[in-house]
Amino acid sequence: YSPAKMQFYILDFSSRVLSAFSNMPHVNDIGYSDDDAKVKQIIEELVAEIDRRNRMFGERGVSSLDSFNNNSIFKLPMIVLMIDNYSVISERYNQITDKLVKIVRSGSTYGVNVVITSTGRNIVYSRVADCLTNSIALYLPDKLNYRELLRTLSTPEIDNCSGRGLIAFEKQALEFQTALVIGTTDDAK
Repeated sequence: YSPAKMQFYILDFSSRVLSAFSNMPHVNDIGYSDDDAKVKQIIEELVAEIDRRNRMFGERGVSSLDSFNNNSIFKLPMIVLMIDNYSVISERYNQITDKLVKIVRSGSTYGVNVVITSTGRNIVYSRVADCLTNSIALYLPDKLNYRELLRTLSTPEIDNCSGRGLIAFEKQALEFQTALVIGTTDDAK
């Protein structure tokens, strides 16, 4: 997708490895855990964008990004908010929880989607977790954590292999394998 069709906002609360994307044309902004003002600004921008899109959709009588773009000369991009290491939000940013809930709950209607990484479902506030529609789990040492995260009754055994994980699909846990799409194992590159 071109930057006109898809844009990213990134909250990198982990190793700053996502800073590698800072010069990509798709990336609007990146906030780090040591820059409270930037983190709050990104959340405020996304809430304002959802409100703006709500008004625009209402004026055109549409209820989805696809409908809006199919009925407008002016096209809106899909927006993805990526939050790496959600536990930092729990620890440091309680004051933005209501706004984050609004983004997660209402955003997808307006083409604003959220991707969260976390060490477990219980780390993500229930008000946020309850709004998430999909969960992907990479290797977890305790099999019960898969059931909790994926909201399934049973989960298959998976090998402790880089990129191996489970995803919930139609209330079943399905195994998948991801791949490293760059030719290095050095995180800094």
